[in-house]
Amino acid sequence: MKHIQSLAGAIVLASSCLSHAAVVNTIDAGSSVSRAISRLGQYGNTPVSENGFTWTSTYEYSMYGWSVTPYILGANGQWDGKAFSFAGLNYGYGLNDQYMKFTFDAPVSSVLAFLNYIPGSGNPYMAIFDSSDTLINQYALSFSTPNAKNGGQNWGFSLDSNTIKSFVLGDAYIVASGLRTISAQSPVAQSPIAQNPVAPTAVPEPESLSLLALAVAGLGCSVFQRRSAR
Repeated sequence: MKHIQSLAGAIVLASSCLSHAAVVNTIDAGSSVSRAISRLGQYGNTPVSENGFTWTSTYEYSMYGWSVTPYILGANGQWDGKAFSFAGLNYGYGLNDQYMKFTFDAPVSSVLAFLNYIPGSGNPYMAIFDSSDTLINQYALSFSTPNAKNGGQNWGFSLDSNTIKSFVLGDAYIVASGLRTISAQSPVAQSPIAQNPVAPTAVPEPESLSLLALAVAGLGCSVFQRRSAR
């Protein structure tokens, strides 16, 4: 019984591990689709739908498509807003978890974004959810780009199937640009090869073989008798 319980536990553990998406810093550029953030210069959390996704934020002073003034990232430098447009949560140090979310029109298998944040401003993280808004995986972000201009790192998740419905960034002064996704290709169903039916070769029954042998023997005997009479 103990062995059975151990085996069951191992199966459950393996299943839970398989259900988690891999944390990645790159995805196949050739297969990925760019989800560009337009230069809207929006200050606030009015939802924006474009390029196959909808952006929302729980914090009223967030920014979307910002390209107006530099965004100061403390010890991590700044984004100048001219090199690329971006979305920013613009929140930190609070007691409540605030976040911005990119919800895709159709689920994807991988997502990646160019990120940065103000060190010490809350607890920066990224997460992904499925179509039922169930958490698939969450990862705490921790990296440094000292005094960089337009610096940052690519971070995201990858799965084997199109399960990722939304990508969430939260709980800090965090900014995102260069959003890209990949959708796993469904396997192409192979049509079965048509086989021309072949009629089976008739095999004589034992009784038929016996009758044929007797007939041949009778014919041979008749010929022999005719020759002898001559």
